[in-house]
Amino acid sequence: MRYLLFALLLLVVLSVHAQNFKADSLYRKCLELKVHSETQKEVTMQDYVQSDSLAVFLFVTTDCPVCLNYVDYIRQLSGDLEAKQIPFFLVFCGKNRFRELNRFRKRYDLSCDWVDDSHFMLAKYLEATTFPEIFIFNNQQKAVQYQGKIDNLFESVGKRRKIVSEYYFQNALNAILTGQENYQAYIPPVGCFIEIPE
Repeated sequence: MRYLLFALLLLVVLSVHAQNFKADSLYRKCLELKVHSETQKEVTMQDYVQSDSLAVFLFVTTDCPVCLNYVDYIRQLSGDLEAKQIPFFLVFCGKNRFRELNRFRKRYDLSCDWVDDSHFMLAKYLEATTFPEIFIFNNQQKAVQYQGKIDNLFESVGKRRKIVSEYYFQNALNAILTGQENYQAYIPPVGCFIEIPE
């Protein structure tokens, strides 16, 4: 019986170690992702991780109606986060074409930095499921501190409110910046499903 318990404990320890190794490996690959910026050239995620403790990632796509309803908000958010010196990245997944992404950004006047996550590495690491989905990531702890909906503009796909009354992302960010621990760290996102290949 003692050997059986020891074998089970060893199996659990090895399983946890393997999961941590896989997560660390994926994290290192994410650091190599290129960040496209209007002000800098040849920058990777590594350049931001070294200098900042928080980063905000917003997964979007050019053809999701829910994402298109947030373009004005994205412009405002970009300016607000820049004032707080928090890096903000739009993340595009899958086989997007570089020109298509640039056209999308120019059409909606989105000047923020963006990541072309064509191989879904960042989506896998952060466990993103939906466009749009926003993350507050603590670079020092390698931990997601908020994940999910921006606000309650959409109750469900196709069901849009006239007035936003709940600001989930902003509430979480304010709590994190002021050192509060009592906030909702996850609100299920509403939008278009991210299809991540195996």
